[in-house]
Amino acid sequence: MISVIFITGLFFFFHFRGFFIIDKSEREKFISEIKNSPQLPEKFYTIYNIIHPHSLESKSWMHFINHQAGENRYCACRELVYAGLYPFYTKAWDIIPIITMVEKYATQEECLNYYIHKKIKDENIDIQNINELGDSEIAELILLIENPSYYNKKRYPERMHNRVSEILNKLNK
Repeated sequence: MISVIFITGLFFFFHFRGFFIIDKSEREKFISEIKNSPQLPEKFYTIYNIIHPHSLESKSWMHFINHQAGENRYCACRELVYAGLYPFYTKAWDIIPIITMVEKYATQEECLNYYIHKKIKDENIDIQNINELGDSEIAELILLIENPSYYNKKRYPERMHNRVSEILNKLNK
C-alpha cells in the first residue's frame, strides 16, 4: 500500500511540477515560441526518425527510461528544453517535469521545429531555406547539430560521408 502511494506521489510530482518550476507568463511565452516555430519539411522528420528512431513519439517517460537503461534515445521535447532553457534548468528533477509539461501543449514535431531552428540560429549555421535542402544536406544538418566536432566535414570528411551514406541507404530501402 505504501509503495502504491509512493509511486502515485512520484507520478504527480513529475507530472505537475513543471507548472510550478516555470511561472505562467514564462510558460506561455515558451509554448507560444514552440507553436510559432516554422514548420520543417516532411522529409526532415523522416530522416530525423532514421537517425533517432522513435524519438518523435510522445512518450517522454519511455525515452527517459530507455536512456537510463543505456540507450541513446531522446525525445525532441527533451532536446528543446535543454536548448531553450539551459542553463537555468539542468537537473533531472527539473528537466523531466518541464518536458512532461511541454508535451501537454506541443507535439514532438513542434518541439523539433523549435529545436532545429534555434540551433541553426544559435550556432550560425548558414542555411538560406531549409525547405530546399536535399536528403543528404538534411542528414548532414542533423548530424552537425547533434555533434559538431565529431561530424566536422573539414576535419573528418570520411566520417560525415560514411554516416550520411548509411542514413540515405536506410531512407531508400
